[in-house]
Amino acid sequence: MKTIWIALRAWAAVGVLGVALAAGPEAALRVTDSRSRVSGDHAVTTVTLSNVSRKAVTAWGCSVEGQYADGSKRSNYMVTDDVTALLSQNPQDRALRAGGARDVDILLPLDASGALPVTVRATLTFVAFDDRSAVGDKREIDRLAADRKSMAASWSATIDDIERIRAKPDPKAAMQEYITVHPQGGAMIRQLLPLLDAGPAAVDCDLFLQHSVLTASKEEAN
Repeated sequence: MKTIWIALRAWAAVGVLGVALAAGPEAALRVTDSRSRVSGDHAVTTVTLSNVSRKAVTAWGCSVEGQYADGSKRSNYMVTDDVTALLSQNPQDRALRAGGARDVDILLPLDASGALPVTVRATLTFVAFDDRSAVGDKREIDRLAADRKSMAASWSATIDDIERIRAKPDPKAAMQEYITVHPQGGAMIRQLLPLLDAGPAAVDCDLFLQHSVLTASKEEAN
């Protein structure tokens, strides 16, 4: 069990950013395509991001500005934190690894006549990597680091709860009660619940497979 909990707690080390690099975000992640379509009352701009670095990208900020026929401009900004994609052992996972690409949808308004913007420009503000380094806007990077620190603390607290629950006479009932009382924090426990009937070994195995990648990432970062 000690190895499993170390792997789980390693999320904090991977998630919290430690090094800011001098290069700009476009040196690692590039906008290689963008196109817009009408969806309801909005213009959906799909931006294709290509990872041209040698690292897995775990988060990025992307700003989209549309210019309309009347000369007006509208913009939107979206931060995507995808560090948990590294947890998957599936080769078809969503992690944006070196050489990979990802389509991201960002909303813009339509103009008064319901038309799409004439031109759209997408700009990256920051990029974060799996070795805890990041490039780009320092304020955005600091904000991401603070959010990840908060999430890591939440995960750590949930792990403590799991340890206590598994020591109870009826851990399955205790897990079900926990999920009811903590709907926002029960995702990890909800994942383990179906495995309880297969025995403790199945739970241990699932935890290790889902989270051992974080231990490896932690070792690389150190």
